Amino acid sequence: ALCDVREPEQQFNGGECWYTLFEEQNLLLVGVGWPPDVGGEDRMEWLNGILDRYGDVPAVILTHAYLDNNKLESHSGMKLRNEVISRHPNVRLILCGHHKGAVRVERTHEDGTTYHAVMYNLQAEKRKASGYCMWITFDPVTRNISFTSYSSVFDDYNFMDDPSQETFVLENAF
Repeated sequence: ALCDVREPEQQFNGGECWYTLFEEQNLLLVGVGWPPDVGGEDRMEWLNGILDRYGDVPAVILTHAYLDNNKLESHSGMKLRNEVISRHPNVRLILCGHHKGAVRVERTHEDGTTYHAVMYNLQAEKRKASGYCMWITFDPVTRNISFTSYSSVFDDYNFMDDPSQETFVLENAF
């Protein structure tokens, strides 16, 4: 399982944060399971240490509330960006939820490397939102990441009015 990290060295504070290295695909997945703006500098040190250790491996960060609906970093997102992401050009993608809707942005590290942030959350939608999820496919050959929303309940793609927010490809993204 993706989040079934059993090795203590791959966890912070009993699984509050974790990482998984996919060596064959050359990809690092890092889960940030706390509000980054709530205390705990040791958490940021742990995260920076992991991203330093695997600095040559493209990284994806999974967190709760990185973006808001206006394509801006939330308070938690700003702390994470300022104290962690800005220091690590190997961070190529941040995935989050929390706010209603779908938002994606492209940003640039100081070294010119592009990274993306994608927020997707339909849980507050009242009209047929149940069953929609975002399918994310990583292609290790092209290094593209494909996104599409789909509901097996309704056998339907793209819940929102603007399908470009739900079905798209990030080229050479990891």
